[in-house]
Amino acid sequence: WSVFCGIVALAEPIIGATLDFIRSKGFRVPMVLLGLLVPWLALVHLIWAPPWQSPPVMFACVVAFGLLQATLNLGLLSVYPTLFPSKEARATALVPQQVMTIAGLLLGMNLPIILSDEWKAPQFFASSFAAALAIPLSLSLFFLSAF
Repeated sequence: WSVFCGIVALAEPIIGATLDFIRSKGFRVPMVLLGLLVPWLALVHLIWAPPWQSPPVMFACVVAFGLLQATLNLGLLSVYPTLFPSKEARATALVPQQVMTIAGLLLGMNLPIILSDEWKAPQFFASSFAAALAIPLSLSLFFLSAF
């Protein structure tokens, strides 16, 4: 995991600079994030139900997922100054995001235990999980694209 975290940490400044470059060329960041949603969801499915038994391939998928996740996070955070011009408004807006992050982490750590019977059909579970993620994320990015 240290290698994974190191790769993502080194890539985040590059991702931020790339998002700034994309914005400077007139592209809207939420639209770019919508485009990244499909590969992100595909990687969610592949990580939960890998069709291979190769650790290097699995690690590559996890790294790709981490890089896409970092891009989505940085992209969403880069839209906040446009949506909330004052620092106070941004701080207030980040509170629900932080609460949802903590709730998501707790759910993510306990979900395998709660759904342990579902592991008998991992492909179905992975597809359902990816679809369940796709709906709210797509709607969120769609509404953000208005800004």
